[in-house]
Amino acid sequence: MTHQEPETYGVSASSYLRRARERVLDGTKAALFYAALELRCCVEARQAEYIEHLSAYKGQKLRPYRLGENRSKIAKISGGKLIAKLTFELGDGEVLEGYHTPVPASLVRYCEKHLDNLRHAQSRFRGHDDEFWNRTRTDLIAHYRLAWISCQGNMMVPPLWSANSKKTHPMVFEITDGNRAAMERMKESVGEHFNVHVSYLEHPPESWVCDL
Repeated sequence: MTHQEPETYGVSASSYLRRARERVLDGTKAALFYAALELRCCVEARQAEYIEHLSAYKGQKLRPYRLGENRSKIAKISGGKLIAKLTFELGDGEVLEGYHTPVPASLVRYCEKHLDNLRHAQSRFRGHDDEFWNRTRTDLIAHYRLAWISCQGNMMVPPLWSANSKKTHPMVFEITDGNRAAMERMKESVGEHFNVHVSYLEHPPESWVCDL
C-alpha cells in the first residue's frame, strides 16, 4: 500500500492563489466558480496579512471578509498604490532587496462586484457556448495576475516614518525558501550601520513573470 501524506489546506494568501490557478487550469466550467472562491480568499488573506503587522491596528479584531473596509485601513496608513522597493547595502558590500506590493483597489472592486456573483447560485442556465464562460475565465485570469503581483512582495509593511516620534515603523519580512539565507544575513547585521535606499515603482520588475 502506498503511503500518502495527509492533505493540508493552507490559508495563506499564496496558498489560496496557488489553488485559484489550479482551478483555472482545470479547464472546466464548474472549476471557474471554485477559482473565484479561492481568488477572493487570496485577496482577503493578503490584506489581512498586511493589517495584522501595522502597529496602528494592533489588538483590533480583524475581519478579512470586509475587503473594502480593510483596503481603506491600509490606504489610510500607507497609501497602498505603488510598489515599494527597499535596497539594503550591508557593511560587507552585500546588497539585499525587499518589496512591498499593495493590493490594488481595482482588484478589491472586482472581488466585491464580480466574484461575489460567482459564489452564489446562478440566476439562470447558460448554454455551453454562452459568452459568459469565456468572459468569466478571461476576467479571472486578468485579476489572478494582479493578485499574483500582490503576493510577490516579501515585506508585510511598506516603509513608514513617523514625523512625531522620528522613528520608522518596524520592518516585517515574509520568510520563504528563496530569501531565507538573505534574512539570516540581515539578522547578523542587527546593530550595524548600513544604507537603505527607498524607491517606488509604478510597474513591477521585468523579472516578475506571472505563471498564468
